[in-house]
Amino acid sequence: MNTARASRLVKNKIVHTPLLAAAGLPQPDSWVTASHAALRDLLERTPMHCLVKPPAGSMAKGIHTLESAADLDKEEHAALRDAFVDTFGQPNPLLVQRQVPADGKDLKVYAVGVWLAAITRPFPAKTEEEKRGEPAELRPALRDAALACGRALGLELYGVDFLQHDDQFWIVDVNAFPSYKGIDGATERIATYLLERARRAVHPAAV
Repeated sequence: MNTARASRLVKNKIVHTPLLAAAGLPQPDSWVTASHAALRDLLERTPMHCLVKPPAGSMAKGIHTLESAADLDKEEHAALRDAFVDTFGQPNPLLVQRQVPADGKDLKVYAVGVWLAAITRPFPAKTEEEKRGEPAELRPALRDAALACGRALGLELYGVDFLQHDDQFWIVDVNAFPSYKGIDGATERIATYLLERARRAVHPAAV
């Protein structure tokens, strides 16, 4: 259901972050840095707490949390210098996002076409119960943002992660065909959607 193009866009945070920004969707302030020196320069010019993310990372792997340029010299972030080069020795730019205030939980929104369901869960979720989260209601602004995210990237089956604070919210991650963990009836909903899409592809005149 998700095209190859859409799946590629979602896999690369550096590519899809500006596309979401162009669609007017709220995200943390973001930069792309191509070297350890450039990251240090950014943090010295723009002091901030931030997250440094690999372009194709998932499940929070490879993310470094920094509070200042001085953190770059700490042993716990030694791997960050090597992260700017991929396994083939090619340059690997990283995404830098300013930390935003949050209520301590992720809001995970799952989409099947225009049908949406959501859960909240702690981050990082460690136990199976935490990973399943708790059902959450979607206020209209969040619902509109999730659907707009799908349109901007050309997705039909996808997930959007939000952070919230008071009335504010930010998109912090997008996934093509996520697990839908914690969503009752998701399997049946997806199967029905796939069947209907297949019918339209085979018999478009009958729809």
